[in-house]
Amino acid sequence: MQEDSYRFLVIGSRGLIGKAVINALGDIPFKGTFSGKDCPEGLLRLNLLEPDSIKRTIDEYRPTHIIHCANFSGGARVCEKNSDEARKFHFEATKVIGQECLSKNIRFVFISTECVFDGAKEEYFEDDPLNPLNVYGKGKADSELWIRENLSDYIIARTMFVFGWQPETTTPNAMMSAYFALRNHKKIQVPTFRWGTPTQADNLARALVEMAKSEENGVFHVSGKTFCNRYQWIKEICQELGWNESLVEPINEDKNHEVQYPHRIRLNTDKFLLRFKTKLLTLHESLQEIKRQYE
Repeated sequence: MQEDSYRFLVIGSRGLIGKAVINALGDIPFKGTFSGKDCPEGLLRLNLLEPDSIKRTIDEYRPTHIIHCANFSGGARVCEKNSDEARKFHFEATKVIGQECLSKNIRFVFISTECVFDGAKEEYFEDDPLNPLNVYGKGKADSELWIRENLSDYIIARTMFVFGWQPETTTPNAMMSAYFALRNHKKIQVPTFRWGTPTQADNLARALVEMAKSEENGVFHVSGKTFCNRYQWIKEICQELGWNESLVEPINEDKNHEVQYPHRIRLNTDKFLLRFKTKLLTLHESLQEIKRQYE
């Protein structure tokens, strides 16, 4: 397919990843979606909890590609407390989107998570068995399995610890949560026991667009190159951007009983790096990009 015939539908275009994907698309024609009642001009209304809304929007726009960036608002903790609604959002909606892609010959890019794994080991590859510990991970894992069993023209991109500069957000990522607290001179507590590879949203978006435009299919790990714990991550952000790191305190013990997470995971990205050109950034490189936006 020639690039001038592309029509991308970006589901969840108002979120951190969705906005980054739209920027990465450049001149490629696209439409973003909005889930509320008063849909802003230029966006298409699509409520992932309403199958008819999904079908109607896809019928209306007739995309050649769909990149599904939406996540249940509030993250894994809210998913745990609202498991039925979270399953509809993360699994049932993905299945409806997938069925539309199958019947209309649409290429599907689905964003998944390290939470499909249990963290029983440190390094995970694309074909390792799935064993999620929480409702959020279960919804993503079941979606992955459905896609792999029913579609042939798809990308599943597993990523983790996605962050970026988004001061207008009402659902802040880890970096923005720190920023909002520290600018008001509030102390924050950050775990030392959760390890992973922080992934800058713009870097992820460039990779997603490259994968979407390619003829490759299957599961790929796409994450940053620096392996660190969340306390080290936030401290480095403070150091790079000149925030008050003295207000950042470590938590050394997991006392969270609401939701289980894998504590120490590294997504192996060798498969992605072998087949695609987008450079995956270190944390320092990511923060240098963000610093230009921040300043």
